[in-house]
Amino acid sequence: LLGRLHLPDQLDHARHGAHGIGLLGEGIGGADDMGGGRLLGRAVQHGLPLLELRQHRLEDVLAAIAVEVDLEIGDAAVRNAVDGIISGQQQAGVTDARNTIAHLQIVRPEAVKRISENHIIPVVAPLWVPYDPEYSQHEIDYLGQERFDNEYRIKDFFDLGCPVNFHSDYPVSPDIDMPLTIYCAVTRTDLVHGAAGVHGIGQAVTRQQALEAMTFNVAYQLKEENRLGMLKPGMVANLSIYDVDFLKDPIEKVPNANVVATYVDGNIVYPKR
Repeated sequence: LLGRLHLPDQLDHARHGAHGIGLLGEGIGGADDMGGGRLLGRAVQHGLPLLELRQHRLEDVLAAIAVEVDLEIGDAAVRNAVDGIISGQQQAGVTDARNTIAHLQIVRPEAVKRISENHIIPVVAPLWVPYDPEYSQHEIDYLGQERFDNEYRIKDFFDLGCPVNFHSDYPVSPDIDMPLTIYCAVTRTDLVHGAAGVHGIGQAVTRQQALEAMTFNVAYQLKEENRLGMLKPGMVANLSIYDVDFLKDPIEKVPNANVVATYVDGNIVYPKR
């Protein structure tokens, strides 16, 4: 399938490319594997035939092509995904594939540890963290208070040295908002619900960690850390300038930050000159 995928000619192929295989495992994930983990293991192990790149060695392909597993909620589903990725990595003999698992809403502590030990990259959406009375009570009724209280273990991943990535989950989430994402990760609430929306404050992260999760860590996941994700000489100057200092200004100002300018390859593209 991916071998037949061609990017539109009008795209700049220096910036746009296929970095991995996405496997959508949306949903709660039951206690039974139903083949999901085994299928994932084969996908990780056999990235070569899936991509129809038969002229390359399997190890070379898996070193460049990662598997991204998109999961909503469910510690059983996460366990199956971890099992599958580990199995595929072991069979292919690859340790730096930088495979990812997205959402990770409910993760058992032992799964957090296995994700770290096997160099799997966690991708989490802080915009979904805050307590929302419209649906959070339904989660509590279904999952139980303890599992609900320990959702989105972002700090646990950071504490174990994982290069955590943040995402917006757009268009499921209504926002693509970097400042608000930082705010939600640091305060574990949002502007709508305030103090009443705080959910799992023990998993709050620092502003520096939140910023890295949307800059350098993302570049690392894409194996572009030598050219993207940091402000230093020799790196590609893709950056946005805001009217708020994310690290030093009062945290209450961060979600209302406005973009002052945006640069691509060192050239200003916003505002138009």
